[in-house]
Amino acid sequence: LGTNPFDPDSDKDGLTDFQEVRTHKTDPLNPDSDYDGLNDGSEVLIYTTNPLDQDTDDGGVYDGHEVIEDKTDPLDPSDDLQVFRLEIEFDYDKADLRPQYYEDLNAVIKVLERAPGATARIEGHADRRPTSKRAYNLRLSERRANAVLDYIADQGGIDRSRLTAKGYGFDQPIAPNDTEENMQKNRRTEIYIRRSGDAEISTSRDDMAVPK
Repeated sequence: LGTNPFDPDSDKDGLTDFQEVRTHKTDPLNPDSDYDGLNDGSEVLIYTTNPLDQDTDDGGVYDGHEVIEDKTDPLDPSDDLQVFRLEIEFDYDKADLRPQYYEDLNAVIKVLERAPGATARIEGHADRRPTSKRAYNLRLSERRANAVLDYIADQGGIDRSRLTAKGYGFDQPIAPNDTEENMQKNRRTEIYIRRSGDAEISTSRDDMAVPK
């Protein structure tokens, strides 16, 4: 297994290697087996979420995002933010928007136009390589998030007071950084749209369709 025979908890996630392998079927060498932002020990011992399911309540938001960012209950789908999450991928070491995503961003603009009280949080992420530097990747992910914010504001005319952008560097991967395909998944920007009051936000592809 590659675990440390002199340490009962090789990955320091709060579960013993024995518990991970025999009881929970999690990875004893990875503190966050499902890449949802919560370590396995916290999922099992504190939140009672499934350490092998990124979205335990199937409400549309990862468990870690609910607990850390949204302060909602990862076991209750009814309190998940009414969000539209769009994942935009970037080329390695770049923060330029690919034209293939313009249509999706225009759909996000349309959602914000239909719900004038709604706000959008734009989160930028980077992959992690052996030569990756934390400070540089934080700046890179911030540039990516701001590139999306600028497009929504400049091309869509959405007031910047309704938009926020934040970079997380390589601290919140959604896949292991072990292949080029997985690293591409981690180079992303996610857009979360929060409703205002009782207003509903439609996130169906039909409602958000942009005329060609």
